[in-house]
Amino acid sequence: MKTIKLLLGIVLLALGSTAKAQFANSTTAVGTRQKSLATMVTNDCSNYNRFNFSYSTLKLSEFGLEDTYPGFRFGWTGGYSVVETVPFFLETGVDFSFNTKVLEEDKYSKEKSTTASLIVPLQLAYKLSFQNGTYISPYTGFHFKVNVLGKDTETSYHYDETESYNWFDEDYGSYRRFQMGWRIGGNIGYKAFNFNVGYMLDFIPLCKEGGEKIKTSSVHVGIGVNF
Repeated sequence: MKTIKLLLGIVLLALGSTAKAQFANSTTAVGTRQKSLATMVTNDCSNYNRFNFSYSTLKLSEFGLEDTYPGFRFGWTGGYSVVETVPFFLETGVDFSFNTKVLEEDKYSKEKSTTASLIVPLQLAYKLSFQNGTYISPYTGFHFKVNVLGKDTETSYHYDETESYNWFDEDYGSYRRFQMGWRIGGNIGYKAFNFNVGYMLDFIPLCKEGGEKIKTSSVHVGIGVNF
């Protein structure tokens, strides 16, 4: 909940700052005056494509304990106009997410976990555009995730040996390849460039076996380029 409030706060703060700057800089031949919001906003309903690159963390929660895996995410997002006269867009695409963390290390050994996923969003976005080329585009929707990699690696420095354990082997546990979830976030941009922030919560757990359930969520912050 704190993460969601933070994301909403960033979007609202950016909206307020943009509008304030527009009002402060508006002038006419008879002197300085403020323009109305209606004259500053443009109705941009054109489709778009965007490449994204983000710093992304993956949080695993189990029995009240949380473990955060740092990583990155990159991919493509396409926005398709839903109504010709209103800037609502249906967004989809594909992201590749990679996260890894050293769980334990000493002078004798190291234990590390690594995970990678393909993520397909299906979300609704609204694009508020201004005459100076800036825009704000909050979104919310769902996503589908395929876990293509999940493994634990144990390295022995003394024996110079490494062993890997695949999360999805039958002997390892009931880890799921497929997950679904809900997402919220936004893009703040200027012409072709944008800053993006988002939060994802998977409502299908990564693992569920008996009383064991591993829930996952993630936060990402990054940049993008429209084309």
